[in-house]
Amino acid sequence: MRAVRAVVFESPSGEARQRRAAAWLDERRDKPVTIVGASVAAATATSRRALSTRGSTLGWRRLSLPLLAATASGCHALWLGRRDGEPDVYTTLMLGHQPYGPATAGSGGLAPTLTAEGAPGIGTVFTLTLANGLGGASAGILYGQDGPLSLPILGGTLLVAPPLDAIPVTLGGTVGVPGAGSADVPAALPNALSLIGTRFNLQAIVVDPGAPSNIAFTNGLETWVL
Repeated sequence: MRAVRAVVFESPSGEARQRRAAAWLDERRDKPVTIVGASVAAATATSRRALSTRGSTLGWRRLSLPLLAATASGCHALWLGRRDGEPDVYTTLMLGHQPYGPATAGSGGLAPTLTAEGAPGIGTVFTLTLANGLGGASAGILYGQDGPLSLPILGGTLLVAPPLDAIPVTLGGTVGVPGAGSADVPAALPNALSLIGTRFNLQAIVVDPGAPSNIAFTNGLETWVL
């Protein structure tokens, strides 16, 4: 095994506990593989996942050591691989949130959006923001742990694989005004080591008579917990 590049995270809430992330190249296998790892200080569990299991397939020849890029709310690993003799740059999200997939517009031709603020660490609270919806509308935030999906339904695209749970939401803003509706929803994560390395996929739907089948869909949101 070769050198490791690592980043140390401080808990967003100012707790003494530190969250750590690392990436390394493991050459003990028949084919070298780049791996990311995550742990919590004083914890007994560490989550490790091979980067090759997420996103594009790695080229196995002449893999380079990975780099880590971190902010207060997330961390990405980036590395260079070669596939079919051509160099490719790969990246994966270790901690944080990233949007994906298409939204479906509602009234006024405006599509609602779903974003998140704050690092999704165990024992902490981050904020989900549903915005750009119909003012005063009823909505729901769907979430699941079985990964992303792309299923045409009700004139939109369902981006979260079932089974699903839902958080009911009522948007603020002037009732009936396109794009005026928004809501901030706190999302509390249990202080459970089993959640380290867990992925959640989320998407919101908004009741909107200007949308196909009266339902406007947001983009998807992928969240990785550390």
